[in-house]
Amino acid sequence: MHNFFTQLFAEISAAYNHPDFIHPDFQTIIDNHEALNQKLEAVFTAYMALAPAGKAQVQQAYSNNNNIEQVCNNTVRPVKFDELPAGIQDPLKALYGSKGTLYQMLTAKDNYEAVKNKCGSLKGHFEKFRGQNPISVCPFCGMENLMTEYEDGKNEYDHYLSKNDYPFCSINFNNLTPICDICNKPGYKGQKDIPFQPNTNPQIQDELYDPYSIAYPEHVIDLKINSTSTDLKDVDDWTLSIDCTPIGNVRKKDRWLEIYKIESRYKGKIAGDSYKWKDRIVSKYALRCKRKGIPFADFKEDILDDFATPLKWNNGILMKCFDEFIMNDLNCEANLSGTIF
Repeated sequence: MHNFFTQLFAEISAAYNHPDFIHPDFQTIIDNHEALNQKLEAVFTAYMALAPAGKAQVQQAYSNNNNIEQVCNNTVRPVKFDELPAGIQDPLKALYGSKGTLYQMLTAKDNYEAVKNKCGSLKGHFEKFRGQNPISVCPFCGMENLMTEYEDGKNEYDHYLSKNDYPFCSINFNNLTPICDICNKPGYKGQKDIPFQPNTNPQIQDELYDPYSIAYPEHVIDLKINSTSTDLKDVDDWTLSIDCTPIGNVRKKDRWLEIYKIESRYKGKIAGDSYKWKDRIVSKYALRCKRKGIPFADFKEDILDDFATPLKWNNGILMKCFDEFIMNDLNCEANLSGTIF
């Protein structure tokens, strides 16, 4: 599709002839899929009928929407589908929409095999992603497990920028990210229009984490349970601080919390499983300190080291937070020795 739009914007011809606009590697696919060819011609015709200002608007939208990194950094404004010139909206929807011809072509077995042979498959991309990213938890919530590259299937891919709002980047792999089932549900990320703050009119664009960026090597999310009791079953009785360093990423962090409903999910998981995590500490204390005579200071160090690399473990970031909450309590040793929580 990039070759098509590059040639279209260059206006290499006043008439549509698909060999002039389609990359040679995909000529056979277009030859065998007349419906797709017709939709491409309709986009061509609609674009060529636009005034110069309308053409410039479409070109800007295509460039902006495919520049995922700058959209996330709030240095480029993405252009919504309904902001495009009216004359080109229907042809683009027929091409890109969830029931559009491009989707139908890609999901037809013979066509998919031909595209896969040229570009590779989603499964192949997932295997490479997991091979280079051995962290086993969802990159968006840090809670749920991802599948491994050795399994037959793969996790779903999410359109980071919604394909309904930003069709030009719907098949851009910088906008397609493996994600856990919960994060991808409508009640969480779903089809949210994430570049813009909700309930703002006019809409205010904000910063986002770029999912494929390597610009966060020193970035740290810090969790802290604030409670006077170790009984955390009632989420209304305690709070959870979610901070980040460096401070320059606070806006990104706040949008992440809102998009994926992180705070309520984290508190819900801690409230539901803290009794198991507490029993684990109590059992280990009985074995190591009471039976084997290991000093409490060494025991504490061992417990706090269990999830030193929390993203290697399902819910590891929450268990690390809980261990720190329990073990850093000034009364921890006394509670473990006698009055067990």
